[in-house]
Amino acid sequence: MTILTARMVPNDRDAMHDAIEARALAWLIWLRSGEATVADVRAYGHWRARSPEHARAANELARLWQALGALAEMPGVRTLLRRGEPDFPS
Repeated sequence: MTILTARMVPNDRDAMHDAIEARALAWLIWLRSGEATVADVRAYGHWRARSPEHARAANELARLWQALGALAEMPGVRTLLRRGEPDFPS
């Protein structure tokens, strides 16, 4: 393997980080779907408690979710979302 090729291949740490973030996102979506059970909430709590990386990823996504929700409530953004198209100034 050349140096160039080695740089193009993500290392195990990057892959693990991506997998944890993907799992945190899957949990967030499921828990907000309206179909999650009490057992799901408990399982999510166990997953978060399993490692600091799990808790960090879950917290970051929760903050992002809240920020996007607040953004969606802004009057101009609500109008854009209803229209379904961006209204960028020219």
